[in-house]
Amino acid sequence: MGRAGTRRLEYRTIFNVRDLAGIETPAGTIKPRRFLRSGDTMFLSRKDLHSLLGLGVTRVLDLRMPLERPRETSPFAHLNKVVWKSAPLPDELTLTREEAATGKVVDFLVRQYEYMLSQHKDMRKVLHFLAASRPDECVLIHCAMGQDRTGIVCMLIEGLCGAPADTLVSDYAYSFDSDEVVDHLVATFDPTAPAPVFDGTEARIKAMFDLLGRIDATYGTIENMVRSWGVTSADITAIVEHATLDARF
Repeated sequence: MGRAGTRRLEYRTIFNVRDLAGIETPAGTIKPRRFLRSGDTMFLSRKDLHSLLGLGVTRVLDLRMPLERPRETSPFAHLNKVVWKSAPLPDELTLTREEAATGKVVDFLVRQYEYMLSQHKDMRKVLHFLAASRPDECVLIHCAMGQDRTGIVCMLIEGLCGAPADTLVSDYAYSFDSDEVVDHLVATFDPTAPAPVFDGTEARIKAMFDLLGRIDATYGTIENMVRSWGVTSADITAIVEHATLDARF
């Protein structure tokens, strides 16, 4: 487990699986089996599927676009005991000619994430679905790689709980490198250093710090930002409580 928290779970047929458990926030430590994040579920073996169900996964948020055929390729979409929701988030921007010519991958990533966050109607649906989780439910959030779209949604969950920027960046960046490498890069991050040219872990860390800086400059907090989208206080409270309070069985 990295310094920021989250627990890696090893499976043969699904990758980048992590439990947000262990992340420290002002609202409390995120509890085990509340929110899992992962890459695509389309190749899940029966054994791995049963293992995830055994962890309490009964609510699945699938962020893939229609072109990725979420219902046809999700084993969870066909289980009566699982509440499965397709909630596509756009992940379709391309590098501009100028970005490609100058290697400004950080600029592209920030632009991509800001575009996702600008889809207020879609974001409200995502957060409302998370807020509807029962106390005993484990929610699995995934896209195709479990990195960008999933990373943004998990950043919102952790941010609503009040997690600091370095924690948000670390959890996002654990999808791109080992815990040890990420922890070192985040701890030694220099905002004045030139932006990395190529898409690597350092570029990802720079991009997320830049994104959070823009959110802070515009809204002050992630909570203020989601409120500006029309997300209700009830939904915000429900997400925070599901993440941090002991389950009430």
